[in-house]
Amino acid sequence: MSRLMVQAFFPVNLAAAESYWLGDFLLNEVLFPPYIADLCPEVLVVVGVNGVAIRQPALAASATFGALVGLKGGYDLWKITKNCNEKTVEAPSKTKSRLQIRVTPSSHSWHLAFVAFGLMNVSALPLHCLLPAPKTSYPNENPIWWSIDTYMTGASSICLWMAALEESLPFLLVLLSKQHLEENIQFSCRRLGQVFHVIGIGCLILFWAAPTTWQELAPFGLEDWYLFPPLLAETSVLVFLYEQKRVSQKCGGYLGHILFGMGSLIALGSVMMDRPLCHRLGTMFLDTFTASNGMFLACDLCFLGLYSVLSNTAKQCNAETAAKKIR
Repeated sequence: MSRLMVQAFFPVNLAAAESYWLGDFLLNEVLFPPYIADLCPEVLVVVGVNGVAIRQPALAASATFGALVGLKGGYDLWKITKNCNEKTVEAPSKTKSRLQIRVTPSSHSWHLAFVAFGLMNVSALPLHCLLPAPKTSYPNENPIWWSIDTYMTGASSICLWMAALEESLPFLLVLLSKQHLEENIQFSCRRLGQVFHVIGIGCLILFWAAPTTWQELAPFGLEDWYLFPPLLAETSVLVFLYEQKRVSQKCGGYLGHILFGMGSLIALGSVMMDRPLCHRLGTMFLDTFTASNGMFLACDLCFLGLYSVLSNTAKQCNAETAAKKIR
């Protein structure tokens, strides 16, 4: 089943990867062999009196949950950011001087990342679960929902990257005794993030403006916009979570960090275990243990964990408490 998802969602990148020996070996021999699509076909259930057909029901549940986490979390963080934006605490320093930093969350990119994640899951429901399975690829047969899904994924990741980097910089610069560089580096990161967003919008425009003769290559930009920004976001968010725990100590506990860690492990494990689980379980548990559902569930847990860290830190750690804990 996941083999068909990869073929339909990333047709250009899949063809490019299979043109090289290593990519062809990893995709067709190790991760997603072609026979897996026949051994574990896509699950289809019919519900309701009108007989509504739902493809990949477990993925539909994960996407619905992700939409709630993203949209509700985005709204809550928007309200929290307004209250925390002007508060500062003292950051730990190896020298006698102390750097005043803003209470997390202070970057508006946090709630934008959550809203984009929620919209990504909203678009995923018709694309992956309610519309008929594509005979060729999603970009050709469902271009509207596919372009929304891919663009919102990249936009959410870039916003996460910007927010996490902006929040982490004060702590990193203190450790390097380079506090005076904070504003310049943060300004550069914001501008770089804006450049990335312009690139994403350009990919979206190119996809819709591409001539018919270039239709096969048109999805290439949006496919990469979907694939590579999450790698940036994962790295910066891990640094942020580490630094946040150093400052807030017990505020918010470890629940958010545990959820984010579980999501990261599920994301990696779902890809590596898609083939063996298909052999062991088949479609016994619908599409619960496929790579496609695993990635959706993993992202849900990561965002839920991040929301827990951000909301609990803001609610439980006021400026005075945080300042005492980091002295």
